[in-house]
Amino acid sequence: MSQPTTYAASYRFDNFYLDARNRQLWRDDQLLPLTSRYFDVLLLLVSHSGRLVEKQRIFDLVWDGVFVTDSALTQCIKDVRRQLGDDASNPRYIKTVPKHGYIFIGQAVASPAPPLPVGLGRGGLGTELLDDEPEAAEKAAGVEEQAEPSESLHARPYKFLDYFSEQDAGLFFGRDAEVEAIRSQILARRSFVLHGRSGVGKSSILRAGLTPRLRSQGHHVFVIRSFTDPVDQMSAALRSLNTQGGFRDDGGEFDDLDVLIRRSAKDSPGRFIIFFFDQFEEFFSLLPEPEQRKFIEEIGPIYSDESLPVRLVFALREDLLAEMSRLKSAIPEIFHHEYRLNRLSREQAARAITGPAKAFGCFYEDDLIERLLTDLSDHEEVDPPQLQIVCDSIYDSRDSSGRLTLSTYEELGTASQILPGYLERVMNRFNAPDLQTAKEILTDLISAEGRRLVLRADDLTARAGNFTSGGVSRVRELVRELVAARIVRLRNQNGEGWIELAHDFLTAEVSRWLTAEEVELKRARGIIERAMENYLAHELVIDADALDLLLPFGERLRLTDDEANLVLLSILNRAHSVPLWLVESAPLAPTLIEDASRAADPGVRLCAIEAAFLVGDGHAKELLRNMCLWDEDLGVRKAACIALADLFQTRAGDLLFEAQGARAPGTFRRAVSLAMMRDYDKQFVRLASLPVTLSLLVIGGLAWVRLRRDWRDILRKGAGGTLGGLAAGALGGMTLGLGLSMARQSGALEASSLIFVLLSLGAFIGAIGGGGVSFGFCAASRIAYRHSRLWAVAGAVAGGAAIGGLANLLGVDTLETIFGQSSVGITGAFEGAVLGAGVSLGAVLTGKLISQERPWKVVAGAAVGALFASVVLTVIGGTLFSGSLEAVARSFTHSQVTMDPLGYLFGEVRFGRVTQIVFGAIEGLLFGCGVMGGIRLADRPFKADAE
Repeated sequence: MSQPTTYAASYRFDNFYLDARNRQLWRDDQLLPLTSRYFDVLLLLVSHSGRLVEKQRIFDLVWDGVFVTDSALTQCIKDVRRQLGDDASNPRYIKTVPKHGYIFIGQAVASPAPPLPVGLGRGGLGTELLDDEPEAAEKAAGVEEQAEPSESLHARPYKFLDYFSEQDAGLFFGRDAEVEAIRSQILARRSFVLHGRSGVGKSSILRAGLTPRLRSQGHHVFVIRSFTDPVDQMSAALRSLNTQGGFRDDGGEFDDLDVLIRRSAKDSPGRFIIFFFDQFEEFFSLLPEPEQRKFIEEIGPIYSDESLPVRLVFALREDLLAEMSRLKSAIPEIFHHEYRLNRLSREQAARAITGPAKAFGCFYEDDLIERLLTDLSDHEEVDPPQLQIVCDSIYDSRDSSGRLTLSTYEELGTASQILPGYLERVMNRFNAPDLQTAKEILTDLISAEGRRLVLRADDLTARAGNFTSGGVSRVRELVRELVAARIVRLRNQNGEGWIELAHDFLTAEVSRWLTAEEVELKRARGIIERAMENYLAHELVIDADALDLLLPFGERLRLTDDEANLVLLSILNRAHSVPLWLVESAPLAPTLIEDASRAADPGVRLCAIEAAFLVGDGHAKELLRNMCLWDEDLGVRKAACIALADLFQTRAGDLLFEAQGARAPGTFRRAVSLAMMRDYDKQFVRLASLPVTLSLLVIGGLAWVRLRRDWRDILRKGAGGTLGGLAAGALGGMTLGLGLSMARQSGALEASSLIFVLLSLGAFIGAIGGGGVSFGFCAASRIAYRHSRLWAVAGAVAGGAAIGGLANLLGVDTLETIFGQSSVGITGAFEGAVLGAGVSLGAVLTGKLISQERPWKVVAGAAVGALFASVVLTVIGGTLFSGSLEAVARSFTHSQVTMDPLGYLFGEVRFGRVTQIVFGAIEGLLFGCGVMGGIRLADRPFKADAE
């Protein structure tokens, strides 16, 4: 055990008097104003006069339980220097050691203080220990910079759920034999593994047992926690030691650990640099993979170089002992030298009970000691956490003389009520809203598998603060209350605050609060945390499968700002739909959405449009306007136009005419965007309010947009109508051939040839006619789908007229060019227009007149309409397929294809009016049925799929 220590009650340096008892700073007879915490910092520096006090040490002791940054300490030192009349550039009292801490360089003379710790300020900092031997104090200086916050500074003999630190060495009893056995093995071996069950006291024996013993022998000991980069912590510790030894830290040659170790051991021959890696299970569960590899790669050469006076000691829970095999590549003998720390024996437990109490002037009744050992023993062994909790509770009930009695213990309900009830009693202090927040804080500190976690204080408070009425400030107050109740532990490392449950003993109790859904939520949180690590290390976004698992939890994920930014970035890059709650949670949402709007993938840009709509008017205005006008993909442009119209309503069209700088769009580009808006809702763009030229361009753009959007549908139905016309023409040609063969009583060969020629010619004429009518009909239907269906009739008329006129022109020119014959009476534009009108009008009227539209009824209507149109055409002198053949036959004297024999079938000598009407009616009926039937058949499978 460490020797008894004394405390300083006051210090004098130059004409200053620092009164620790009354917490006052005097210069001659003038009282100088200092806040409570600033006084604590000055007292801490003066009590370590001539020695470096690291920033971390100051944070742990002065700001224990409070979240602060480096700037708070910088301001504190600045104010203290002002009161002392000190100059940072030429210091007389406080010297800054860059990146490390501060040294009091004045000549301070101390006076002794009472034997028990004296509390300083509400931060709970006690006056610092001064060893009886100055040399021992100097040797201890390098260790204390690494020590954790200690409850012994709060003048309590027991640690409750905290571990014993080096400063608690005078209160650490019962492990003398283990300390000596482990100490000898550490000095004899380059690597050593200390393991044991959770709560057995591994951290305490390292810090309060081994550390002071090894330091008293001149060894340099550093305690490292591995939930952040352990290599960086090792380097910082060695740099601090080098600075204290008077060596200049130039940030260059000291970058390598082996160089730092050699320099640190230069003036201490025969002494070791010892690293205690405490709670090393965190290395496997909390440290990102890249930093794990970095550590293993760094310690390999250090371990193998036997000229380096270094010892590596790993302490971890025994259930994760097998994970140490990951270090075999660096330390092949990692399992060769190990020690299992057991629970306390009854004899050890008795010393752990009575020793700390005696140091505080308290005494146990013998009967109470025996009763405690009986109540706490499990197979003749005692769990240290249970012992600490029970003894701490009994200590609070001591009488005025410091006696701890059996009756008091029984009044408390004995261990059976003290142990399980403490957490419940603490939680009962909170009102309903605070209780829920406190539970969320505690459940955040365990994993879905029930392991204890270490979280950044800022992340934890920000996450909980987003869902607490009091915000982050209230969460911080609750954390301070939980720290004061010794349920959680707050520690500072590298200028950051970290929070963890005070002990694994609490994890089972806290885990019982979790429902199955909350466990799944914690697993989702684990996915996010690993994703953050991957993004920070490799800039990898979250994959699509992981997003599908995360997003159903929504706001219950309680994302921090950085996490919300990452999830939003991942959703945009994976072209997922963006939820409103996420846009509201991510501070960088406007920037991320703008970046996504410039992505190469159109799907990502569409997601950016959706998200921009959620951001609101201010940011969305420019982004949507730019995409509405300039995006290369028509689908993306239209989506942007729709979003702009939805967001700004009738003002949307006007936004396209606002000044655009050097990239001002032309009239046609604006017209296309206006056309897209009108296509979405004609109320947003009124043609009457636009100039005539622009209105015409918008109409043209509207037609182009709709044709481009629906070209696949138009092509499919037009092809169906073309095939239907081909089938109808083929059937009509075959009918005509059969009629001629019968009338002429042709032989089989002649009849076959005649039927084949007429069938082929009919199929060709029917196909081009059907194509013209069907494409015109379908295109006009799509262009004018919000207007009267008569526009579809107009399209069919135009398509029929175009094809008819083209067929007439080509037929006449072909005959004249090849045969020198000019034919009159061949089907032309007029016939095509009338036939197109009959087909389309019949279909449209049928659809309007019949309440329950059926495809076959529409086809029948088209057939009847075409039949009627054909009869009218024939009556007024128009010619269809058969009439055109008759006109061509008359142009040639010896033509074999004359229609006159057909007249005999109807009592006419020639191909007269009655015959023309009959065959025209047949042709029209077949054409209307074929074209509309083809259109309907082409549309039917796709409708079925959609349904």
